[in-house]
Amino acid sequence: MAIAKRVFVYFSIFVLMFFSGVQTFASEKVPKIVFISGTHNKNTFWNNYVLTLKKACKDLGMQCDVYYANENHLAMVDKMNELAKSPNKPDVVIFNNLKNIAPHLIKIAENTQTHIFIINSALPSSEIEIYGKPRQKYKYWI
Repeated sequence: MAIAKRVFVYFSIFVLMFFSGVQTFASEKVPKIVFISGTHNKNTFWNNYVLTLKKACKDLGMQCDVYYANENHLAMVDKMNELAKSPNKPDVVIFNNLKNIAPHLIKIAENTQTHIFIINSALPSSEIEIYGKPRQKYKYWI
């Protein structure tokens, strides 16, 4: 796996921990990261990302769970709702913006105080006017 990709993933997790308030060293609770993939588990690009993410989480002493939406953006919303309402909800949910699902997930995250992080895609400029940038209007979008 390319060193640059690994450095990027490790740096991303560090940033997530810093901005979400996850304290791995001061707490006995193991931080939980969840990745909701909009694709299926046979996508080479995202499989490489998942492998690197899991390795980074393991190295940092964090739990990492991955869910696949199989190209179904509504399944991503359902999974986000389920995770956010769980008594053992994750510290951070990472996802890709399949079919511009991010605005829905941002609202769920804000209402349930669940930190989220969008990877490999951004909101369209028309949506940025409405939702702003991470942490600008929505505290839990990091």
